[in-house]
Amino acid sequence: MFDKLCISPEMFERSQQELMMDPYVSMELFNMGISMEQPTGKAPEALDYQKTVDLVKESNNFAFDLFKKEYID
Repeated sequence: MFDKLCISPEMFERSQQELMMDPYVSMELFNMGISMEQPTGKAPEALDYQKTVDLVKESNNFAFDLFKKEYID
């Protein structure tokens, strides 16, 4: 496809890197990612604010412990 458009892979990579460094493009990609991740269902009744915070903390602790075990110890 790039041959038909006369775009070299190097030119494509360079333009892609320049766009990724643009804060407006980064923010738009971030917003698109968030909109794609929104679930269509409803959250469980038991999933309130405090339960969500607790789950995130547990997840972070697990990830940090795993990272320390794999890469630091």
